[in-house]
Amino acid sequence: MCHVKDRPWDVVQGTETRSKKWSSTADETARSKFESRRDLALATIVLAVDVPANVEEALHGPESKLWKAAMEEEIASMNINNVWSLVECPKNKKPIRCKWIFKKKIGPEGNVCSYKARLVAQGYAQKFGVDYDETFSPVVRFESVRAVLAVAAKHKLQLHHMDVATAFLNGELSEEIYLTQPEGFVSEGNENLVCRLNKSLYGLKQSPKCWNTALDGHLKQLGFKESKNDACIYTRVSNKGLCIIAVYVDDIIIESDCLDEINEVKSYLIARYKMKDLGKLSYFLGVSVMQTKNEMFHLECVRL
Repeated sequence: MCHVKDRPWDVVQGTETRSKKWSSTADETARSKFESRRDLALATIVLAVDVPANVEEALHGPESKLWKAAMEEEIASMNINNVWSLVECPKNKKPIRCKWIFKKKIGPEGNVCSYKARLVAQGYAQKFGVDYDETFSPVVRFESVRAVLAVAAKHKLQLHHMDVATAFLNGELSEEIYLTQPEGFVSEGNENLVCRLNKSLYGLKQSPKCWNTALDGHLKQLGFKESKNDACIYTRVSNKGLCIIAVYVDDIIIESDCLDEINEVKSYLIARYKMKDLGKLSYFLGVSVMQTKNEMFHLECVRL
């Protein structure tokens, strides 16, 4: 039997940290990569904690202007997408509450890229068969992403990246759902009214499926076919060449050997959704991607 007094305290606690030994051949390169991943992990943990817990903290903290701008941007997206209409709540309906969620989005270097304020419905109050039915929505598997990157590396294809702003607001709702007005943005003189949802909203149980159904329909209209092995991988072969699309909720990879093919897909999506064209793929699902002029790739996994 091993006695506590014979063991270092960090071993007893289970918090022992053992220094990594580096070989003499690749010391500095391997060490720098290890440390960069560790630093990114630490930065992510710090930023996850360093966000407001509620509206009061967001609007009265040291970064209040940034958080207020993020909240206003979210409400503007709601208005542009006609997410709700202010109505009187029917007597047989109980509105679902909503809350603000705050997040700092970080880049591959661990720096803050943007401040996000997301209005989320408290979907736990929904009743099955009344407020929602089907909820399943697929996302691309990481194995499929690696396969897409491998195909691009082997055949020297171009990889581009797009992000859908407020993706879930583009899904059509078939159910009758009412929501309380968001804190900080209650319509003056209409405090007694509630929001009748026209579109899906973050937090609703059916929102991921609504968004996936909408995007799936548009991609198929563009001539893409869904993969039998992964429902979030789409392919299209035309006289311009091969085009592959990978979808992870609101992140989209477009891969092709023809830039015109990529631009056609981008134009089609931008005409239908509020999109951010991020150009050549550099970071996706924790993988840092470096593309050279000769379409050679350097991949570094920084998944946490």
